[in-house]
Order: sequence, then structure tokens, then C-alpha cells
Amino acid sequence: MKRNENLFLKDIISYIDLIENSIKNLTKKKFKKDKVLFDATIYRLEIIGEASKNISVKTRKKYYRVSWKKTDRIIDIIAPEFFTADLDALWEVVKEDLPLLKKHIKEILEKEKHKLNIVLKIRNLFKRRKIIYFLNILIKLLLY
Repeated sequence: MKRNENLFLKDIISYIDLIENSIKNLTKKKFKKDKVLFDATIYRLEIIGEASKNISVKTRKKYYRVSWKKTDRIIDIIAPEFFTADLDALWEVVKEDLPLLKKHIKEILEKEKHKLNIVLKIRNLFKRRKIIYFLNILIKLLLY
């Protein structure tokens, strides 16, 4: 059974949070010296990239402001050659790209949550046979 797409989006947020929390008080120089943290950050970015690859084409088109291809290939940007990681590229991704990605993913999750709530309300209305109320909500949804 395929995992729900929202879980992949939540994974992205979780791993961004882990990265942000682990490096929040570090300079680039200190980060470079901490090999365990450096490797953990690369691993977490790999997971973010893999989670991103599981986002559907439909969602990608709908939320086109997210740089999905860049996110899919995030590890290729940081480590273009298998055994070497570019510290400057890694630092840029962590400090500049991830906060923006996090913002976009949170927006997606919020919009999808709102739509799910509307769908659940509509289902309940049909169960209760409140058709007029349902039509008003449907009109609001179409105008939204």
C-alpha cells in the first residue's frame, strides 16, 4: 500500500526541523569541523530528497512555486561526486533553501487540511440530508 502524500510532506518538515535545530547556533566553520553533524545533515537531506520524489505530478503542478526538481536532486547539488560534499553548497541549502521549502510545504499542508475539512463537512451534510446547506458550502468552495 502506497503511503499517503501528506506523510511525505510531513517528513520533509520533520527533517528540516531536525536540521535547523541541530545547526541553529553553529557557524559554517564549526559545522564543518563536526563530522557527525555534517554527515547527519547530508543524510537528512537525502531523506528530504527521497520524500520529495514521492510527491505526485498533480501536487507538483498545483503547487508550482516549490522547486520540486531541485528538492528531488538536493543531494546531487551538495555532493555532485559520490564521496565529496561541497560545504558551501550544503551551507547555502541549509540556510537559504530549506527555510523557504519549509514555508511552502507548510502552506500546502494547511491548504490540503482546509480542503479535507470541507469534504468531511459535505459528507456529514449528505448523511443528514441537509442539501441546501451543502449547496451553500459547495458554492463557497467553488468561489474559493
